[in-house]
Amino acid sequence: MCVSILRCLCGVAILLSLNQFTSSAQAGGSGLNTLVVINQNSSNSITVGNYFAERRNVPPENIVRISWPGGNISWDDTQFQTNLLQPLIAAISGRGLSNQVQYVALSMDIPYATVQSNFHNGTTSGLFYGLKTGAGLNAYMLTNSYAGSEAVFADAKPAAAEGGYSFLTTMITAGSLAQAKSLVDQGVNSDSTFPTAPAVLTKTSDPLRRIRYTAFDNAIFNTRLRGNYSVIRKNTDSMTGETNLLGYQTGLMTLSVPATVFAPGAMADSLTSYGGAIFGYNEQTSLLAFIHAGAAGSYGTVTEPTANAAKFPNPQNYFFQSRGFNLAECYYQSLDIPFQGLVVGEPLAAPFAVAASGGWEGIASDEIISGAKSFSVQFTATDTTRPLSRIELFVDGKFFQVLTNITPAAGNQISVRLGTQTIIQTVPPNATLATLAASLAATINSPTISNATRTAAQAFGDRVELRFTGGNRPLPPRNLRVTSGSATNQITADVPAFMTSIGTASARTTFLAARPSFLDSPAQGIKTLAVNGSVQAGTWLRLTVTKTNGAVVVVTYTNPTAGPSP
Repeated sequence: MCVSILRCLCGVAILLSLNQFTSSAQAGGSGLNTLVVINQNSSNSITVGNYFAERRNVPPENIVRISWPGGNISWDDTQFQTNLLQPLIAAISGRGLSNQVQYVALSMDIPYATVQSNFHNGTTSGLFYGLKTGAGLNAYMLTNSYAGSEAVFADAKPAAAEGGYSFLTTMITAGSLAQAKSLVDQGVNSDSTFPTAPAVLTKTSDPLRRIRYTAFDNAIFNTRLRGNYSVIRKNTDSMTGETNLLGYQTGLMTLSVPATVFAPGAMADSLTSYGGAIFGYNEQTSLLAFIHAGAAGSYGTVTEPTANAAKFPNPQNYFFQSRGFNLAECYYQSLDIPFQGLVVGEPLAAPFAVAASGGWEGIASDEIISGAKSFSVQFTATDTTRPLSRIELFVDGKFFQVLTNITPAAGNQISVRLGTQTIIQTVPPNATLATLAASLAATINSPTISNATRTAAQAFGDRVELRFTGGNRPLPPRNLRVTSGSATNQITADVPAFMTSIGTASARTTFLAARPSFLDSPAQGIKTLAVNGSVQAGTWLRLTVTKTNGAVVVVTYTNPTAGPSP
């Protein structure tokens, strides 16, 4: 009998971000949560699937073997259902894995695209939230509600998922067997390394493919809040001279990617029409160029998506990575409309996640047990302010039971002081970190508090981000000096500006962490304006901009001739 403990899935903490941020993500995943699909008709698929299972300690019952006799480019809807989805669902149900499988890794020589009546889906996205075919492909129903959730996947699966299934799915493949095994190594070797290598976001000269640059500033700002991650923006069409990168995001039809440019755990992609067309003829640079250069994961669309940034990873995926989310979580949280996309990568790569430590007590290593024996398990969190929340017990690779599931205790109190305003909230029954963050943001946004503090709050999962709307950054909130007791027996103590207390509960299980001050934003500011009407010679346009420091800039343009002019 083999008994395993899955690493902590979430830390009980409320992370208050005053345009600031600290702490690891409430996320998790291991080989126990992962299903590996191997095509028995391909020796490469068998080798890579077994290699990944060995490196990630995937139990034998989590391996599903299919027999697909066709190629590795595409199949139709019926073939997808018959050869992949149905065997996968049957294995999960028949082997009692329904309570543990969240990830699916497709091992080489499985079609990357599903084509039905000229509608194309990425095979990985088909397992994420179902195949999308027919009229209305750009309808709101195709959006991914998991995107931007900053939440545990089991609690935030996409609302548009079909058939009651949803898996964080990636394909582990490459141009050769050696390159596919290297992809696995680049993911596994990145775990908990906290690399200092930067991620680079590039605004290229291609106006149709550089459209994600408007989101660069926000991603850079958020990773600065995290404090352990470097994201750089550049205006360039070339990767020449780049080395040791943890990420690269660009937009070009073709791109030369230097060899071994990426550090373990790197995510890299290019916004172009056929980046996901990884095998067969392709006049564009496919995502495999990044995989072959050492990236642990990449993304591309398998068909023409049009110039729609929502169908490609938002650069915020680098912020999600900095929080400790793994590669699969980062990609699917950064994709608003993923149905045409393909994710290739090692799904569990998590360079900024730290697992708790623990072990069995009352039993020796390799002890042979005869009859009944009592023993216990002891786990230690990496940070006393973010204790372990959920610990699950697995026996012989199968989920057995939840050992502990600590939730925010009703009666705990959250205290936040902004300027002269103090907000105190009591944790209600059945609260989650997400509901507490949303409630705190709503309170801060109430007119009385927002007008007095000149702040605006927004909740993202367990995180609250505050933006100062005044002209000058305020001083950091200082601890209050509180004195109590009689004149002869006084006690003076500091009261932090951000804190939680036990309140009326029996234990304090709710914690709050925050940066000590607001962070200046270097955002360049992007505003798009449209001008309509009949343009005559002498028609003029004046734009007046008031900066946050009060300075006023005026730009005036006079049209020299009749008709529109750039």
